[in-house]
Amino acid sequence: MTYTDTSSDGTTSTITFYAKAPNSRYDTIASDGSTSAYIETPATTYICTSADQTCIATAGSGTGSAGLGLLSGFFSPALIDALTAAAQAQGISITKSNETIAGTNASCYGGTSSGSTYKFCFSDSGVLLETQITDSSGTSGMVATTYSGDVSDSDFQPPYPVTTIPAIPTGLALPAGERLERRMAARVAAPSRDSVRYWGCRGGGIGRHAVLRGRCP
Repeated sequence: MTYTDTSSDGTTSTITFYAKAPNSRYDTIASDGSTSAYIETPATTYICTSADQTCIATAGSGTGSAGLGLLSGFFSPALIDALTAAAQAQGISITKSNETIAGTNASCYGGTSSGSTYKFCFSDSGVLLETQITDSSGTSGMVATTYSGDVSDSDFQPPYPVTTIPAIPTGLALPAGERLERRMAARVAAPSRDSVRYWGCRGGGIGRHAVLRGRCP
């Protein structure tokens, strides 16, 4: 699944998620064309950047990922209906419409709270397809441009040569007053903060709630 993410200042980036349990991958293309990737498998986690043309590998969790994290599953149709009902109970007017986004049927919900206007769209299975927030700083959001279930094992292979960081030995003791730091040159870009505000739990209604971090490091 690929999204175009737009910040309130007009800056855009491209975000692509791959999921085939137990593996997942999160790629970004920044406005300057630089790319980064975060790949999680049960055995290994990779952080890769085009700037360094390398991938940093660390030991995996042993279990991998269940899929797209908060992009799917969490927003089941039943939960979306419950959130809508809770917002309406607080006196917030919610509109619902049907759209086609990235070739997929989408149920879209819109509302206004504290002077800000919100729009969220989901597939029939609850996958997030679009967010749009308009407030005093402008309009920001994220919209799916491609949505496909065609994912192969090769999508979870590191795109650059790999540098492996050894695992920290169990029971390693450090002298008093010292700390152990692991500094990575790579950093995976995240969606703009403006575009990750969700209907939240403020008063049981709609609020600004950052929940779309998924598997970003």
